[in-house]
Amino acid sequence: HRDEIALVLCDLSMPGRDGLSALANMRVLRPGLPALLMSGHPDREIERPVDVGLLPKPFGPEDLAKKVEQVMADTTGAEIPLS
Repeated sequence: HRDEIALVLCDLSMPGRDGLSALANMRVLRPGLPALLMSGHPDREIERPVDVGLLPKPFGPEDLAKKVEQVMADTTGAEIPLS
């Protein structure tokens, strides 16, 4: 289903794997796949690709929707309505 996925939303810290390595594996199959990482430690310095968004936790639905729209617009060059 790799061509059906519009965006990856992944936690930066996960058991057994971090979000950046998971995304790197996904991007082997689909380079340029839009991505948004979330983290409860947004002040922690991480090296991430410039095209990967970062959303600090906790966040509400409005924050998530706004960040998804931003990431999708950055990767496609156009605003993507969520509804």
